[in-house]
Amino acid sequence: MRNAIDQTKRELATRFDFKGTADRRIEVDAFAESLGIDIADGLTGSNQLIGVLGQLLHAPKPTLLIFDTYEDVGEAQNWIERVFFAQLLRAEWLRVVILGQRTPSAHEAVWASIAAEDILLELPKPEAWLEYGRQARPDEHLTLDFVTNVHRLSGGRPATLASLFGPRPRR
Repeated sequence: MRNAIDQTKRELATRFDFKGTADRRIEVDAFAESLGIDIADGLTGSNQLIGVLGQLLHAPKPTLLIFDTYEDVGEAQNWIERVFFAQLLRAEWLRVVILGQRTPSAHEAVWASIAAEDILLELPKPEAWLEYGRQARPDEHLTLDFVTNVHRLSGGRPATLASLFGPRPRR
């Protein structure tokens, strides 16, 4: 049991949101701190992120990075896709999950052999919301026609549909 606890302490998962805040330095600082990495003095802009990721490649401890809103990666994109991802071939301890409206293509990339297939997420269809509603509110009589109309009128927005068909808030 002690071994499992010690191993858990050494594993790390952290998220970097490329959209982040108005000041990306704040996001990079928080990202670096969560990884236990110091940002080198004198680095600005995308070079700060590049510096953090570069240091991470030389710190072999199991780590999962989640890059969110990758479509907003900006000027760091070339370095991430051509240098960082290529170096992942030798960094067995490091895993990267990329989320966004646009993600990098592994087609003909050096790192294609370690890239998983893309998973396209789709908004739930009315049938799924009907099933969810029937489980969350078994006392209400929901029909597929009703749920389909609400789905259409709400533009399929999950927050709206969840508030209408999900569990009632406790009072």
